[in-house]
Amino acid sequence: MIRPTERTLDAGTAVIATYDAKSGDCMDFNTGLRHSRLVVRVPCTGSYDGRFLGRHTLTGGYPGDEAAEDRADKACATTSGGRSWHTWSTEREWTDNGEGRATCYSVTG
Repeated sequence: MIRPTERTLDAGTAVIATYDAKSGDCMDFNTGLRHSRLVVRVPCTGSYDGRFLGRHTLTGGYPGDEAAEDRADKACATTSGGRSWHTWSTEREWTDNGEGRATCYSVTG
């Protein structure tokens, strides 16, 4: 019988979109799916690549790529004191949801 040497997580609940993360969740970036907006939610008691700091709603219509990034920069600076990474909604996500989202996270290592 082969025993895994690493933790085994249920992909149905562990692989999440970054905008579905909750503040304090820990994550690994490598999902094996090659999709930059998906991460694996992992227990914070072991090793992990990053920790979610918070999410901000970006109201109004989609402002364009650069303005969306700028708004996410400013929103996440308030969460982390300016020391975070972040993602923001694509034009399609923004349009589909009627608003944008900025998801802020710190990176370990």
